[in-house]
Amino acid sequence: MAQTIGRETISDLAGQPAPGEILVDLVRLEREYYARKPDMGDPNQRVTFGTSGHRGSPLAGAFTEAHIAAITQATWFAARPSGTENIYKVYAESFVHQSHLDAIVAEARAIVDSALGSSA
Repeated sequence: MAQTIGRETISDLAGQPAPGEILVDLVRLEREYYARKPDMGDPNQRVTFGTSGHRGSPLAGAFTEAHIAAITQATWFAARPSGTENIYKVYAESFVHQSHLDAIVAEARAIVDSALGSSA
């Protein structure tokens, strides 16, 4: 049972040791993270993004080493028009190296220029 105070809900477990039945087996969690391959036929195991990033659990095949590889090896960028100038801004990042980032930015500019029918 939980208690609500104002807009906050406080669990009856607050301040208590966690009961064994709700604890996660960390050894199994790590093993599943590295060993399990997502089933692409199961929509719940596919890499998906929202405003808060990717969520899931290795125990459900929804957050594995394969997911991280897919996310970090892909080329993702954001582009938006400036609110103060007649330009668009490209935002990108790379966890690989600077030349990878440069390639992402160049590709992003080409995609945006093509979409806008302009050349930079």
